[in-house]
Amino acid sequence: MVDIVKLIEEFNETHNKFIETMKAEFHGLFKEFFAQNQSVKCIVWNQYTPYFADGDPCTFRVNEMYASTTMYEGGRGEEMEGVIEGKPSQYYFDNYPTNEWCKSVVEKYNSLDEDERKTSENVQQFLNLINKIPDEIYESLFGDHVTVIATADGIETEEYDHD
Repeated sequence: MVDIVKLIEEFNETHNKFIETMKAEFHGLFKEFFAQNQSVKCIVWNQYTPYFADGDPCTFRVNEMYASTTMYEGGRGEEMEGVIEGKPSQYYFDNYPTNEWCKSVVEKYNSLDEDERKTSENVQQFLNLINKIPDEIYESLFGDHVTVIATADGIETEEYDHD
């Protein structure tokens, strides 16, 4: 007969080892990114389980990540000064050529100098990489109902109120 308790203990042990390894790797990944992109001061995101989902199940999620040339001082990531925008996708050009917001995104990107464009590309590549990590791992790493603030000095969390 299978010893369920022993299997659960093995699972928990393996899970805990994985999370500890992931924490170390995650910190190293960010440290390397910030060393190579010194104009980027922080990457910030909120992660939480919504209290209400309009009848759908409330499931934990990691929200959009924002990189900035200024340090995070609280509030919403998209409202930070110095948010680094990625290169607009061709989708904007093809589907919304006259939309004012889309035009402003394109104009902002086109106004970047060579170094700023390189930083923007590096940020986009990095965010694409870390966005491949499943939300469940983020929850194990940092918890629920938090803002995660990554800087060259490390990664911190603070409580996030998302009412």
